Amino acid sequence: MSDLSVADIEQKLKEFMDPLTGKTIMTSKALKNLTLVNGELR
Repeated sequence: MSDLSVADIEQKLKEFMDPLTGKTIMTSKALKNLTLVNGELR
């Protein structure tokens, strides 16, 4: 799980926050991933 680099995290966040698909992608799975990412950064 710790093989995510900062660039990978930024790319994932860009995909999640894409204006055209952000609301569609923000599923419970995506929210779980964001929670894990935030936990890793802290």
